[in-house]
Amino acid sequence: ANEERRIAARSLKRIGWYYRQKKEFEKAYAYHHLQYLYLKELSTPAELHDVLLSLDVDSYELRQSFASEHWLRESLEVAEKINEPLARARALAMSLNNLADTLRIQKRWPDSLEAIGKSREQWRSYDGQLPGEHRELWAVVQTAEIYGAWAKFLRKTAEKEKDNDDEVKEKFDKAREEASEALQMAENLKLDAAEQGDLENRVRAFGLRLIGARFKEL
Repeated sequence: ANEERRIAARSLKRIGWYYRQKKEFEKAYAYHHLQYLYLKELSTPAELHDVLLSLDVDSYELRQSFASEHWLRESLEVAEKINEPLARARALAMSLNNLADTLRIQKRWPDSLEAIGKSREQWRSYDGQLPGEHRELWAVVQTAEIYGAWAKFLRKTAEKEKDNDDEVKEKFDKAREEASEALQMAENLKLDAAEQGDLENRVRAFGLRLIGARFKEL
């Protein structure tokens, strides 16, 4: 019976992925939730973590940020139960990375920064054993983007244009500082052309650009 449930769960995963590719996220969520119910009591922590991230992604695409947070909180609990250290670090980092973005959407800025900081710690451990993926670098870029979004939010919500200039400047300076750190990290990494292009595009918002392996102010 358990093997039949596993087979059914794999089919549900494929169907859910199919609907996600078609951007029919409600259907994707429904199939992934069925997969979760099938696997909850008999899967390994790694398998269950994978299902929970699928539910998070579907919820995020449906703009259901509190559902996304719910599944990510559960995924963190499950990730802690993964025995293999590298797989555990990867699972924790992925959940924390996604949680940081979900909390950013909710405008819970300090919580978002705390989550991405913890994600970076896990990616640092992971990159140390699989250095070609550069996951820590992108966590630093994401930190810059959270500070940048916070600065824009503060400016937008000020009653008068100069009500909170100092706080806006402080957050934007932090964003720029993190973006500069990412670029400095990139000097020592072998980024491919796509990664360099992505990095260039994402740091332009903070008045920086990548030239070869160096960065300069715009």
